[in-house]
Amino acid sequence: MKSHFLFIILILMPVILHAELKEIRKGKDTGKKSTPPYVVKYHSNSKEKMYEAIDSNNDGELDTWYYYNINGQRTRQEIDSNFDGKVDIWIYFRDGMYIERIDKDTDHDGKIDSERVYK
Repeated sequence: MKSHFLFIILILMPVILHAELKEIRKGKDTGKKSTPPYVVKYHSNSKEKMYEAIDSNNDGELDTWYYYNINGQRTRQEIDSNFDGKVDIWIYFRDGMYIERIDKDTDHDGKIDSERVYK
């Protein structure tokens, strides 16, 4: 059940490529630290999102990131599933919506130990 819920969240949320950007912060600080619950960055030469990040458990730390290409298509999603400040799930998208690959660090040692490729 927990993995199904996580999978649904992964599909419904959008993610970034490196480029010059401007940043917009929305929402109020819901945690002890000054990180807002939602951050979005836009490509400097377009109105398309480059990056979105959320604090999904309201602890004041961003834990889910969505990356987009210059055309606004989602390319990658990164998740800190155990809220330790380190990404441990990477999801790669094709054409902005189809999951192409999911990498996981299941033992939280900083190394990918599970990879699932979809065709």
